[in-house]
Amino acid sequence: MSDGERRTDSEALNAMLSEISRRLSAGVRPGLEVIQSLLHELGNPHRTLAVIHVAGTNGKGSVCALLESMLRHAGIKTGLYTSPHLVRLHERFRVNGEEMDDAALCTYLEQMLQADARRCTVPGNRPATFFELTTALAFQYFADAGVDLVVLETGMGGRWDATNVIIPLVSVITNVTFDHVAFLGSTLETIAGEKCGILKKGRPAVVGGLVGEALSVLQREAGALGVPVIHAEELISIRRLRETAEGQVLHVESGRMAYGKLTLPLKGDHQIENLAVALAALEETSEVIGWTFDVKKVRKGIAEVHWRGRYECLSEHPRVILDGAHNVAGVESLAATLRHEKVGCIGLVCGFLADKDTHRMTERLASVADTCWTVPVDSPRSMNHEELAEQFRSFRVTSEPCENPKQALEKAMSWARKENGTVVVTGSLYLIGEVLGGWKS
Repeated sequence: MSDGERRTDSEALNAMLSEISRRLSAGVRPGLEVIQSLLHELGNPHRTLAVIHVAGTNGKGSVCALLESMLRHAGIKTGLYTSPHLVRLHERFRVNGEEMDDAALCTYLEQMLQADARRCTVPGNRPATFFELTTALAFQYFADAGVDLVVLETGMGGRWDATNVIIPLVSVITNVTFDHVAFLGSTLETIAGEKCGILKKGRPAVVGGLVGEALSVLQREAGALGVPVIHAEELISIRRLRETAEGQVLHVESGRMAYGKLTLPLKGDHQIENLAVALAALEETSEVIGWTFDVKKVRKGIAEVHWRGRYECLSEHPRVILDGAHNVAGVESLAATLRHEKVGCIGLVCGFLADKDTHRMTERLASVADTCWTVPVDSPRSMNHEELAEQFRSFRVTSEPCENPKQALEKAMSWARKENGTVVVTGSLYLIGEVLGGWKS
């Protein structure tokens, strides 16, 4: 391919990316009519797919990554659809662990936009949102690739999420805590109701640590639909043997399988809970499709899982950890992991979206931080970084607002070299993506 052809392809892709990025201004539009209409225009590719559908407030991305890696290593041709992406849109669409390439992304984006334009010739049809377009794209891509099984992550909620047009083999709900309250509701009961919207009549559901109101909603919804419920903590037993630089060494068994000793690269107690959910989902899926998997291959899939921006160590000298803790529960898990690892002196680089519970999040982070550099997030919803610095100061943490993550990271790393400290970059996934995109090891 000549340089001119490469430029032309790159320009075409950039034009497509610009076009769908403009759709972000439409925001979140609950409802399934548009995605159903768009998929109908494409010939309903989603109906050809076998799917594990994953919802939850926290941990669903890690559960999806674990499930996909275990299935792939066990010989299943996988499709993986997750959101948001951290650096490139390509990350959202993976076949057998490989991100979609530029040429395919350009082709499929053009196909989606043309299909949407055709359906919009009908009076009253609104254009598809960014997420509706990318979800339709994922279904078409996986159908064309002939994948055996799709691991499908919801975007937000469940009931009216664009992914909720499929009939899954198994539904998974990792947990229910407070997040996206403007869209999902301000009580655990209403949020749980939205998450449980992915349940389908007679199809089994695997759930994580649901308690109280959330558990009551699950029991009611599952009972009405005749959904068998598998509680991961009752099926999977995990004991931590030790921790290493590579992760956690665990002993795992279930009522059905003896997995023995294995290594989980993802750190923190919450990732042990995520592994339990993923293994329970794997076992239930194998029961549904009548498939026997090789435990050795599953162990290898767990050992080789990689999920960026989740307690990820970018550097050892000085130590820089990235963790996309973007709600209260996520921040609490991060603080618990930092305490458990006895990290020592901690300097935060932090930025949040303004629609989060930032007061409680800064309070939790202040309990483990020695100093902080606050930054704006690359989003119209960004919290003012000077106000965020003030919040940290109210909890007696020395804080300095910085104009951008690059400046903050340079200051934090300089501090860490002098103080033998650890830099923890946390908050919005937009911030994590920006740091990853600009990182030079």
